[in-house]
Amino acid sequence: MDPITSNFLTSVAAGLTGKLLNAAGRRIANSFSGPKEKEALQLAVRDGIVALLLTIPTETEDEYILLDDIFQDFFQDEDTAKALVGLLRGMPPDLEDLQDIFSDQGFVAEQIAGFDFREAMQAFTAAFLESAESSEVLQPIIKIGLLRKQAGLQEETLSSMRELISFLRQAKEESISLQAGILHALEKKDAKPMEYRPQVRGIAAEGDWQSRYLRTMWGVCDKLELINFDESACGTGDADELKISQVFTTLNLANLDCAEGEDVGEVIRGKKEQRIAGRERERERHPIRAVAAVAAMDRLVILGRPGSGKSTLVNHLAGQLAQRRANMPEGLAGCGWSDEKRLLPVRIVLRKFAAWLPDEEEANAGLVGRYLEKMLSDMDCGEACPYLKRVLWEEGGIIFFDGLDEVPAGTVREKRERIIEAIREFCAPLDKCKVVVTSREYAYKKEDSWRLPENEFPVVELAPFGEEQMGVFARAWYAAVGPKKLWDRKKCEDEAESLFQAVRSQSHLTNMAGSPLLLTIMAQLHGRDGTLPRDRAELYKRAVRVLLSLWENRIVRDAGGIKRMEPGLVMQLGVREDVLQKVLERVAFLAHERQEGERETGVQPADIPRADLRDELEKELKDLNKAQEVIDYIQLRSGLLIARDGRTYAFPHRTFQEYLTATYILGKGDCDRMLKERVKRAPDWWREVFLLAAGSARDNPRIISDLVDCLLPHAPKDEKISPEKHSHVCLAATTLAETGSAERVRRELAEEPEGGRFSRTHHTIQQWLQAAMRFVSGLNPRLRAGAGRMLGALGDPRPGVGLGPDGLPDMVWLDIGEGPFIKGQGDKVFLKKPFQISKYPVTVAQFRAFVEDGGYANEEFWTRSSWQWRQDVKVTGPRGFFGGVFATENHPVVGVSWYEAMAFCSWVSRRTGWQVSLPTEVQWERAARSTDGREYPFVGPCEPEVHGNFRETELTGTSTVGLFAEGDAECGASDMAGNVWEWCDVLEGEAILGVHGGSWRNDASLARCTICFRFEPHLRDDYFGFRCARTLDR
Repeated sequence: MDPITSNFLTSVAAGLTGKLLNAAGRRIANSFSGPKEKEALQLAVRDGIVALLLTIPTETEDEYILLDDIFQDFFQDEDTAKALVGLLRGMPPDLEDLQDIFSDQGFVAEQIAGFDFREAMQAFTAAFLESAESSEVLQPIIKIGLLRKQAGLQEETLSSMRELISFLRQAKEESISLQAGILHALEKKDAKPMEYRPQVRGIAAEGDWQSRYLRTMWGVCDKLELINFDESACGTGDADELKISQVFTTLNLANLDCAEGEDVGEVIRGKKEQRIAGRERERERHPIRAVAAVAAMDRLVILGRPGSGKSTLVNHLAGQLAQRRANMPEGLAGCGWSDEKRLLPVRIVLRKFAAWLPDEEEANAGLVGRYLEKMLSDMDCGEACPYLKRVLWEEGGIIFFDGLDEVPAGTVREKRERIIEAIREFCAPLDKCKVVVTSREYAYKKEDSWRLPENEFPVVELAPFGEEQMGVFARAWYAAVGPKKLWDRKKCEDEAESLFQAVRSQSHLTNMAGSPLLLTIMAQLHGRDGTLPRDRAELYKRAVRVLLSLWENRIVRDAGGIKRMEPGLVMQLGVREDVLQKVLERVAFLAHERQEGERETGVQPADIPRADLRDELEKELKDLNKAQEVIDYIQLRSGLLIARDGRTYAFPHRTFQEYLTATYILGKGDCDRMLKERVKRAPDWWREVFLLAAGSARDNPRIISDLVDCLLPHAPKDEKISPEKHSHVCLAATTLAETGSAERVRRELAEEPEGGRFSRTHHTIQQWLQAAMRFVSGLNPRLRAGAGRMLGALGDPRPGVGLGPDGLPDMVWLDIGEGPFIKGQGDKVFLKKPFQISKYPVTVAQFRAFVEDGGYANEEFWTRSSWQWRQDVKVTGPRGFFGGVFATENHPVVGVSWYEAMAFCSWVSRRTGWQVSLPTEVQWERAARSTDGREYPFVGPCEPEVHGNFRETELTGTSTVGLFAEGDAECGASDMAGNVWEWCDVLEGEAILGVHGGSWRNDASLARCTICFRFEPHLRDDYFGFRCARTLDR
């Protein structure tokens, strides 16, 4: 097939330009009377024609001949010029008239598959506009701003046209040709061949399919699925009217932060760990927002705990991006999303995809494509499928795969592997698309073969809400809910502050509120009752009670606003609340058991068939008719059970199903055996049930001990712990931590110094955790670190980690003798005085004692310059945003400056009478490398999984002190390589101070004993800590 040549394009453009000027009228034509003006106009027309032709598939000789004939006639038609002349006045062309003219020239749509005339003319207009704007001659003549506004063109189209114009300006005019949708030319400078392949071909700026799809996406994704706790929130009980966009609160990534201007993508990909020196680390750093992380990355896996907001984040982003694509108001400004690139969002819920997935079919790209067709058809957007796929392929977009853990439990690994393979195959050629996958964190284990390759799909984790986010949510919640209660602004603000202060008042409530799901439930209960529950199980207990009460007699308002009593189940049918709850507990248990082995699991509650509900009600009520009447009532009135249709029912959220399952099992005489069997059979599926059962028994601690003892009946007999046993250990530890075991043990020991049953159970789990921490050969660092964190939650009994009976840091001091040693690059140094160094870096628990003893308020602990700094910056504690793992009691404290480290040492000295300080650089290096000049504190090459917490260890945060015992120095000091950089002492007045030892953020090579970096004393960050030294003289 012969190409469309430059001569053809120039001839057509010249003819059309002349006709445009004839149709324009004398005044406008006079503006183009000069040769430069006419030449510039002709060039803009030529560019428009090229853009138009690039939208048309021309695969056969017949198509070429047809287009050649039609376009020559079309562009020579006087009526075409009249329909296009508005461009010279800043007005878009009349597409209806132009389409009629084109049809009159003999065009039949079926003759050229995939050609859309309206789309082609949009391309013509966009190229004409961009060409005119790039011309200094045309800018003062054509009303470009007005044309841009009136044409309503999408930025993606305009951006593509700018690239086209740039290509044409670099090309030799006579060399330009178009063939099979590709533009060819020779470069002006050196006649090198050039090629232009359009990014956007035939994509309508405002196509009907796209508008419909985007509206549907927005409607589906912005809906906030709420449980109807508080009917007064909307007067009529329609709490589901609230939107995600009204209350969405920023979610941050765990253990990742950046400074303003720093590349978020590089931080996530781990390219900046070694750049700790220099001013950039001294800039103010902030947690990375999840929405910014998605904007920065082409591929990303987002992990989170149940209720951490994964699906809400996906829905929020998909909805906001749909709004942005449709040029509607959205809330992504300032979050790293380009104003120029408006991505088309696609959301695939993997729970539904897994349920649809054919059993035997091999995983390939076609599976996702076919499911996409089904999904769009279910959304009543089936006509969008071919266009949507083409946009993803040619222009790009963003695809969310939500809930990788939500797959059938019977054959989890096999099905997940097929899903992963299907996702990879589908996304591999879509190099212009972003891809985001979400999963529960404990289901996405590092050793699993079905994980996506981390070099392609970096993994991040959502952080719990911090206090600032809790306050933002409380204000957003009452700003949305208050008006539905007919509250004024002052009342809304007061209630928001009341909720926030209630959450902050007790640590267990603050911990619960870190979960967006639980905070939302807490907000609803607070709005209804004005108070908050004490723990998670109590939260669900109250929520269940409230939801059951919705089926009792209630006060409602009729259409005239008159209050009246509407009879509920008790008055109408004589069914007591406790009887109904007993039925629902068994229904929940049976549903949870069944769902464990079904195709479709996930965070969604199970479908409960009408027949199953009727049978259970009949057993309890002894009356089939009454059972049917209860079901008929539920059908019309949502409460703890929601009618999905006439045949199936479900609980409002799977956590309610899990809570009721837990209380059902708890009512059985052999509850510990039942839970043990199920946890061992499917640990991920029954984990929450186990925890909620223990939480529900908080007032009966013997049951809690029975549950834990049944899971782990004796102390570890050897050091070998399998990953399965490790999961049982951490579950047992979580159970004790969530039910207040440490406080219970303190009370018991006060009464029985030898200890009792609770103390023995608590101590046994502490032993298991320590054994797991030590089992280097069988457990990877991530699992051992998890055991360390749980030990911190229960109370770490190891000497040197916590506090002594006097409430002061219980430090283990190691002796370092005087004498010669090798320092730096071979310098022989004589240490004149012996000293002692602490075995571990100062821990969070130890530094908290300093804070709570008024350490930041007492000037006597601070030097003159450090006190001045503290007053200037108004510091009252370690840098505030380091929560999560950084706040674990047995981790090294971070976020402290050299000033604060020195003040802590002064406080210890004054409280104990010892001479405590930071080690000097000479002392630190002597303790770390002994006398033989070793490279690391340990002997031999560095193995990150064995010797320390470095970047290669991939813990992405601090770890329990002493976790890497194989990396201890000869003197016995732990963590002198990795975990945190440690401040060293210098003389007062030094401006630049040294840190040693490397950190979790840096390569192991920076943890060599001779490495030292210099910083100013005010610097505070999440990888800076310290340890103490002590002279031997009191």
